[in-house]
Amino acid sequence: MKKIFNKYKYYLGAVVSFALLYLAVKDIDLDKFLYYFSFENLDILFYVLFVNLVLRIIISLRWNKLVDIIPGNNFLTTFNYTNIGYFANNFLPARLGDIIKSYLLAKKRNYSKTQVLTSVIIERIFDLIGLSFLFIIAVLRYDIPENILRGGYVFIGILIVLTVILLIMLKKSEYLDSKLLSLKKYKVINTIRHKIQSIFFYIRNYLNIKDLAYLTLTTSLIWFLYVFAGFIIIERLNGSLSWDASMLSLILLGVSFILPSTPGNVGVHQFACVLAFGILGMDKTQAVAFSFYYQIPVIIISVILGFISIYYEGFSLKGISRVSKEVKSAGFNEVS
Repeated sequence: MKKIFNKYKYYLGAVVSFALLYLAVKDIDLDKFLYYFSFENLDILFYVLFVNLVLRIIISLRWNKLVDIIPGNNFLTTFNYTNIGYFANNFLPARLGDIIKSYLLAKKRNYSKTQVLTSVIIERIFDLIGLSFLFIIAVLRYDIPENILRGGYVFIGILIVLTVILLIMLKKSEYLDSKLLSLKKYKVINTIRHKIQSIFFYIRNYLNIKDLAYLTLTTSLIWFLYVFAGFIIIERLNGSLSWDASMLSLILLGVSFILPSTPGNVGVHQFACVLAFGILGMDKTQAVAFSFYYQIPVIIISVILGFISIYYEGFSLKGISRVSKEVKSAGFNEVS
């Protein structure tokens, strides 16, 4: 069953994307939609493009902090591989950008694959915490549909449980290591033990107030700028409920990433925005226009910075595509 799903998941993603795109644009006011994209409004793209450029720099700074444990790494390198990851997310199937950037960075610079991948996982944990805070704000401010509410509570519950498990494992790491050490004659167990040791060593380096404060600050800035980019768009198109609609769209978009989709999240993005605007009683046509104004600058900056970073780091488009296939088939199976 899993092999069948892996074989056809890209087709499934395309079907889901086009179905949701159809539902999103169905019955919109075409004249109104075209007016939103008239010449007098196109400067919105430049404002949102600038916000996304600042976002990309802050995201790279956060990841750079998470890999500064590795000797020889620098911000320019981290920035380039961040851009490669975003390029892969927007133009390659399966949304493997985070894994691809980690795989390439570890392979080319001869870094520990386990530690680089752990840095990306911690990045996502901080993003999930940021998304959780937005969800809590939304629950306190809006009348959220029951099914979305339940999903959000489940999501936060899972995040809390996983955090508690990780903290317990860190506290009991010596006991866990001794148990695995007693089974070291088994190659698989020994490999697992070394991976766990590498992960725990990595995490302990960041369990201090200074680093946690830095990661919290950059994550807060990232999520503020995500919301601010949406605020700029809605403020121009409508001028009311700008912060609210932008925040709700981000929450639903975050939840929607569990769905199979095409590269760039086309269709899923539009449908999430329509749902968010609908909760606030706002216009569907405006929601679709907002989704494209939000999405297009991300794609533009991912293309420009992606091409520059790919060739600066000595890769090619064919090489990135080939690595995507390698990652899917092999992944991070070895510890270095």
